[in-house]
Amino acid sequence: MAQLFPSRAFRRTRERASGLLFALGVDDLSPVLTTGQTLALVRASGRTVFDSVGRVSTIAHEQYAWSSVYNSEDGVWEPTLDLQAASTNLCLRSEDFGTAWSAAGTPTRTAAAFRCGDLVLDLIGDDAAGAVEGYQQVITFTGNGVKAVSLFVRKGSSATSALRLQDTTATADRLLCAVTWSGDVPVVTMTTGTFVGAVPCYGGVYRLLFQTAASLTAANTNVLSLYPGASVALANATTGSLYAGGVQVENFGTPTAYIKTLGATVARRKDILTSAIAFAPQTLTVYCRTVNYAGINAPLFWLGTGGGPGAVDVRRFGNLLRISVTDGANVTQTVDVAMPTTSVLEFAAQFTALTTAPAGRIDTGSGFSASTTAGTGFAVWFANSLWFGTGSAPPTDDTSSLNSGIRKLIIAPGARTLAEMRGLNV
Repeated sequence: MAQLFPSRAFRRTRERASGLLFALGVDDLSPVLTTGQTLALVRASGRTVFDSVGRVSTIAHEQYAWSSVYNSEDGVWEPTLDLQAASTNLCLRSEDFGTAWSAAGTPTRTAAAFRCGDLVLDLIGDDAAGAVEGYQQVITFTGNGVKAVSLFVRKGSSATSALRLQDTTATADRLLCAVTWSGDVPVVTMTTGTFVGAVPCYGGVYRLLFQTAASLTAANTNVLSLYPGASVALANATTGSLYAGGVQVENFGTPTAYIKTLGATVARRKDILTSAIAFAPQTLTVYCRTVNYAGINAPLFWLGTGGGPGAVDVRRFGNLLRISVTDGANVTQTVDVAMPTTSVLEFAAQFTALTTAPAGRIDTGSGFSASTTAGTGFAVWFANSLWFGTGSAPPTDDTSSLNSGIRKLIIAPGARTLAEMRGLNV
């Protein structure tokens, strides 16, 4: 098993910033917050996270998902509390191309040639100049539409590799891309489907995240193929090798944390993270620092929870960030802003005059957006809870979750700027 974080892997001053209403900063890896609240976690399964240097690590049933993410702008690993939706890996033998996979041609394979914590990668190769070689597996889906595909790769000797999910019944590609390299960094070129992003891991390993075309038909035969020495045209004579493993295919349309499989599909349950709050509705500012996966729809936080009057929230909405205010008359108003392209997302959301004329606006680094129109005031929250990644109480939607890691979430009284919130010591 990969080494998890020690209890104080990321030391910080435990000085409480004066007057804060809520302060989650994960550096101490503790569910007990400096503002007095205790985070409550429910997850009825184990799962995987990344340790402090980006190795895949396995955690147990209901263990807090302390993880890390590489901040490419600053060149550092940042600790996070990673929250994921429920999902199932439909790909069998996710780390073993020698079993459950069919060979296309006569590919070469060195089993478990590289280790990234609890994950192993095979070294697969194409040594036939006149043929495309690789490994294939039929994937059985439930329901039509967009599906998530992901895998871990590391540079081998090949200049180009191809990943394909083909509907062989309709003779149509639902996902097709080429992976080339700039130095040791993968470059993905899409023909069909959507590239969500590349997650840096330990030792030159990257996790590549994809979404299929929405036209996928579950009842048809869908074959996932990985060709280590092929271009996206699948017709050239390229040879070479690629380290690959941790292949994951999900009925869910968003790539989620890795789930290892052997001879059968494996399911993971949802992370449900909440905290009771004791402060009343008032003008306040919420600061959040989290992993930025544009294109993935998910709530970031919900204060007061959804389902009735007296709640506020911020969520990812495709390539937008959406702020919402549900007022005392149960009317919800929203404002959208463009999602930044940085690897780490941070923002300040101001919610003003909640008891009299509630409104909200958000700043992602370019100044505050327009505000929602003032609504009807509310004296109490719909529920005295802060929810991460969901708005249900209790959450009944197993696929609604943050689907990434959170570094900080701070709530301060009054209307404050992003610079003020960023500088708070938590």
